[in-house]
Amino acid sequence: MLGEEPRGTWATWDEIELGRYSEGGEAPAVQPFATHPPLVRIAGGSGKTPELVERILETVAATLAHELGIEPGNVFARYEQLEPGRLFSGGEVWPRS
Repeated sequence: MLGEEPRGTWATWDEIELGRYSEGGEAPAVQPFATHPPLVRIAGGSGKTPELVERILETVAATLAHELGIEPGNVFARYEQLEPGRLFSGGEVWPRS
């Protein structure tokens, strides 16, 4: 869908301790349908067009909402662009020459 190889995509999940995530004074014991969105940080290489970044954000948000059974708009996601020469992966500094 995004034109990327899945091999270079990773996901980690950190659970926030009960009572440690408050929104509007509420710190629920389970994930509400419409509040307390999952907090997502996407780090990607430079050179992505604004349209591709938008598609990445929308795809991640829609997938999480679907899989977690929450309201479609209840995801907080941000895209961080990694500047050239500030990423090491696969034994090399990216982007590769």
